Amino acid sequence: MFYYSFQYQWCDVEAVISIVGSASLEDLSTGQVTSPANHWGGFSLASGRQIIDYRWIGGYSNRSYWSKNFSYSSSDNWSFGNTSSFSGTISPKWYINGTFRSADRYEVVLTLNDSMATESFLFFGGKAQARLSAGAGAHHEDLAPIRVY
Repeated sequence: MFYYSFQYQWCDVEAVISIVGSASLEDLSTGQVTSPANHWGGFSLASGRQIIDYRWIGGYSNRSYWSKNFSYSSSDNWSFGNTSSFSGTISPKWYINGTFRSADRYEVVLTLNDSMATESFLFFGGKAQARLSAGAGAHHEDLAPIRVY
């Protein structure tokens, strides 16, 4: 008879903020959409800690197979720092290549998406908090003018 056991423990407290985006150029006269030649990797900021422990145990009840019994364990401990903050400029850039007609009308379509996530579980006294301010006051979004080369 063979027996197998798996144990798993995950403790986590973290806060994550990310900003991703894309751009394209639409020819309003023809409906053709041109994608950028490059990809912007986005921006992310994280703080917190994760501890993950695994343990596998397997064995045979028959003494002649005891040499094949095994036990394996692994422990991962990641720290993202107690706090993280950023105050500055993020400059996503997209390059859209093509041949354009002066008689056509074009529209640049820009999409920026931000997300925040906090979680805390199995950490005694753990607390996660996130805040993103990009709309008013000193923290705001300004879109730079489009440059044509």
